[in-house]
Amino acid sequence: MQNKQSKKTSKIKFIIILATIIAIIIVASLIIINNNKNEFSGNVKIFNGVYKYNEDVSYQFKGNGKGILFDKQDKYKFKYDLNDTELFIKFEDETIEDSTYEYTLENDTLTIIGKEGTVGGTYILKKQ
Repeated sequence: MQNKQSKKTSKIKFIIILATIIAIIIVASLIIINNNKNEFSGNVKIFNGVYKYNEDVSYQFKGNGKGILFDKQDKYKFKYDLNDTELFIKFEDETIEDSTYEYTLENDTLTIIGKEGTVGGTYILKKQ
């Protein structure tokens, strides 16, 4: 009788250990998937190229959610995303505030209107 109970206890321990291992694998997989997921998911390809604001300032959008702001001799890397009307820019340099712009793209002209994280204003950029 004790042998049956011992086998039953062993089965229960095995099931608990197996369930724990499966739960750990699922959680680890979700963490890995979430970390590998692109932070930006909009149709970023439409901004592929360099857009010049003036002689000193231009934005390079690489078409993959990454870009560089060129300001005179300085370069600031950023990630970007967009939806139908807004452009979101998140700078790698934490000292630069992330920004949101309302945008329109017509032919080779990108017009952005400063919203959150900006000083406001309307900026017209020409594709190079």
